[in-house]
Amino acid sequence: MQPELIRLTREELYDKVWTEPVRALAKQFGISGVGLAKACKRLKVPVPGRGYWAKKAVGTRVTRIPLPALPPNDAVTPRETVFQPAQETLPPPPLTGPVAQQVAFEADPANSIAVPEALHSAHPLVRATREALDSSGKKEARSVGDRQAHHLDIDVTKASLRRALRIMDALVKAFEARGWKVSLGAGDDRKSYVTILGQQLPFGIRETLKKVLNEPPKPQRLSDGTIYTPWQSKYRDEPSGRLALVIRYSWGYGVSKSWVETTTRPLEDRLRDFIISLVRMANEGVERDRRHEGEERARQEAEGRRVAEQRRREAEAARVRALDRQASQWEGSRRLRDYLTAVRAAAESQRGGLHTCSEFTAWLAWAEAHARSIDPLQQPLDSLLTVEPLKPR
Repeated sequence: MQPELIRLTREELYDKVWTEPVRALAKQFGISGVGLAKACKRLKVPVPGRGYWAKKAVGTRVTRIPLPALPPNDAVTPRETVFQPAQETLPPPPLTGPVAQQVAFEADPANSIAVPEALHSAHPLVRATREALDSSGKKEARSVGDRQAHHLDIDVTKASLRRALRIMDALVKAFEARGWKVSLGAGDDRKSYVTILGQQLPFGIRETLKKVLNEPPKPQRLSDGTIYTPWQSKYRDEPSGRLALVIRYSWGYGVSKSWVETTTRPLEDRLRDFIISLVRMANEGVERDRRHEGEERARQEAEGRRVAEQRRREAEAARVRALDRQASQWEGSRRLRDYLTAVRAAAESQRGGLHTCSEFTAWLAWAEAHARSIDPLQQPLDSLLTVEPLKPR
């Protein structure tokens, strides 16, 4: 809930700042001391000087600076001020579910992750990665190893490779000890993955870069005698020797999130935080998938209702068409019967009347039978309920 505004006149503000220290008063108002001082300056309200409250506390006589009167017709200085306290920030909700369980698990000293001093009994994936990366003959390459072979995502210089392999070995073994599968990408996908809560997360270790100042380019003399200074970037990127645990994007090879070591906290001490963050991201993926499934289910249900309503309208339209057709057939039949009745009467009124075997008598009998056949009321009445079937979707 948004806190209520605090409205003070110039005189009220003056009384308060000379009753309590500005810092304590600002805390009551929910603003900073700098903000309160600016408000006093804006309203031309004097504030106690340095040492005022200390002298008053020991009983030393102090003098209050009187509130100066504003000049007549002063339209610049405000007569009151309004403070809007900062909205109270609620503490983050307690962790629940898989993340809370993982935090509790990692807090147990028995589950701590130790990085070995030497790479003995390395994990098979780490051994394969070491063989692939050792195949590079470059001593300080930014990316060591054979990029044609799939291996764990380690992107470091030769000088940092041994340490990165030891950290990766401890990490992969920790993943599997927690029941998580580690796998490599296939085809053009060169990333390595850990599967947590059914979510595949691309992880790796990389060496960060640092900016190094380039030497200024030397001027060169052209053939025509003019002096030319070639353009050169002010800085260049070089490996920093600092390692980072990374989570890459699901597409491409870019870094989505990074845990960089510092001088006081090496990467070996950040494995626990990295694992908890992986679980948090996996749990967010599960929640996101659940939301998407719910949204898709709601969309399909809405589409089903829309289709059902459309089919209902189409069926109703078909019934109306059938009714109109029946009425038209009945009207046509009645009109034909009336006409044929008049024809029969006219024939009978002529001399000789109707001859039983004449061609005219046969035609009249056919016409009367046809008039009856198109009359829907001459059929079983249940046939009136028959409607042409709807086209399948």
